[in-house]
Formats: sequence, C-alpha cells, structure tokens
Amino acid sequence: IFNQGAERIFGYTVAEIVGQPLARLLPAHLAEAHRAHVRRFATEPESARDMNRRAEIRGRRKDGTEFPAEAGISKVKQNGNIQFTVFLRDISARKQAVQALQEKDRLLTMVGAMARVGGWEFDARTLKGTWTDEVARIHDLDPKEGTNVEIGLNFFQGESRKKIEAAVKDAMEHGEPYDLELEMISAKGNRKWVRTIGQPVT
Repeated sequence: IFNQGAERIFGYTVAEIVGQPLARLLPAHLAEAHRAHVRRFATEPESARDMNRRAEIRGRRKDGTEFPAEAGISKVKQNGNIQFTVFLRDISARKQAVQALQEKDRLLTMVGAMARVGGWEFDARTLKGTWTDEVARIHDLDPKEGTNVEIGLNFFQGESRKKIEAAVKDAMEHGEPYDLELEMISAKGNRKWVRTIGQPVT
C-alpha cells in the first residue's frame, strides 16, 4: 500500500511504485540495511519488548534527490502471518530549522567571544540559572560548570555587592530592569570592572 502522503513525498504514483524494488525509495546502502533489519525484526519472538521501531534515515524521490526522513516500522502477527506497517515523514524543514539555529548559535558565540560579551539567565522561583561560555570565562570559571543567583552574586563585594543585590531584588519583585557598572573579583582573584544589564521577562 502506497498512500497519497507517500505519493507527495516521493513523487511516484501508486501505479509507478507498487511492486518495484525498495531501492527506488531509499539510497542503495540504506535499502539493503532496511531489508536486513526487516528480516531480523520478523524473526524476533513475540515477547520482544518493542514491536515498533523508529529511526532517522534518508529517502530518495523520483527525481533522484535525497531528503532526511523519520521512519517507523511496526509488526503485527495474525493467524501465523506477519504484516509490517511502515510510515515515513519528510523532516527536511525541521532539519533546516535546527541547522539555522546551530549556525546562529555559533555566530552569537563567536561574536560574544570577540566582544567579551555573554549572557546568563535564572528562574526567579528556583534561583537556578544558566550562562554562556563567555560569561563563565569572564568569571574565570569552566564553562561546563553550572550557576545560580548565589554563585553569581558572590563575585561582588562591598558597594558593588549591595548594588547588584538591590537590582536583582527589584527585578524579581517589581520587574525593574537594571544597567550597572560594577567591580567584581573572579574565581582566580582577578579584579575586573564589568557592565551588567538585567531585563526581567514575565
């Protein structure tokens, strides 16, 4: 069975594809791997934990172009006969969106490192937070380390500590943004002047 959705994805009509080898729809190496997988799947005992399988593969359209796809196969045994149902979804748009986000993230990371600008955020309810690699480096910390409000405030002392504590409190309680220039002491004991800008988001 080759439904209308499959016709739209692959560009074949039912008459063109039914009875044709699987290699019409998949790159050659994937077609052989799929056949081997189906053979193994068919011989697994009925008590096998998962009767449904999913994977990301590449499909091939009638015009020869390939595209990323999410594929699934399920097995049903009735009256001693095994029947497979296969679905396939074109995920080109999703892959392109992920790639665009990754490229934007790479660019922002590069620009942040060049300008020595980073960002961090925290949840006002839990006070747990995350920060960018550049903010961690400004604090002379490993970017892989986690953070929270208390950790962030502990890099400030004296008058700077009072100012940032009051600013964070007003941000959390009244939604007031802040823009301060403060002196901090990094994890390695280096004194630095930083500009810190906070914008509450509800």
